[in-house]
Amino acid sequence: MDFPPTFPNSLKAKAAAAVLRAQRQFQAQHQAKERIEAGIFSFAKIARVAVKKGEWRADLALDGLDAFLHTLCAYEPAASGFTNSGGFDRFAGPIKREITTSERWLRVVKRLAAVGEDRTEPSQASRREELPDEHRATADSGRVDPEIAKRNAIVRNNAGTPNKGLCALLDDQQVPVPQRWVSSNWTQAYKSPELKSKVQVILAKAKQKRV
Repeated sequence: MDFPPTFPNSLKAKAAAAVLRAQRQFQAQHQAKERIEAGIFSFAKIARVAVKKGEWRADLALDGLDAFLHTLCAYEPAASGFTNSGGFDRFAGPIKREITTSERWLRVVKRLAAVGEDRTEPSQASRREELPDEHRATADSGRVDPEIAKRNAIVRNNAGTPNKGLCALLDDQQVPVPQRWVSSNWTQAYKSPELKSKVQVILAKAKQKRV
């Protein structure tokens, strides 16, 4: 089983066993989505523990979660009985989109990011710094902030695109990053160990929002 490059070698055997055990509950050919979901959320539990123990950096774990979802989809054609990967491609996109726009996925992303923040022990002030941007959508006027609405629309309409690609799309559309971030654009923020997990949480939240 192919794991993300940054995933700790010491956890690979345990993760492989957990993923396969979870997926065995859904062996029917038509249960592709259920198999993929079982596998990715089983992997997410191990990732969270690894981040909590300091074995895996939170931002890398969040990247790894996204990458492993793509890996599970790549493995699925054989499990589903397709003779070639092309036959499954038309199903893979909607499955990935449904998973990454689910409330369960958002909870996993937020928990991973929170565990990472707990390890770095940010000050209460730095935690509060993120609140203005999150609440600008319900500003004093009661109107939706147009930049946040634009950001949510771009992300949701391209929910199947990897996070790195989403950042490039936001930059192409000149969507600003939160004011307090020490970064000029989304691509730079995504490359920053300090901001990457914040970007990932914002993107995950945006995928849930109807615009």
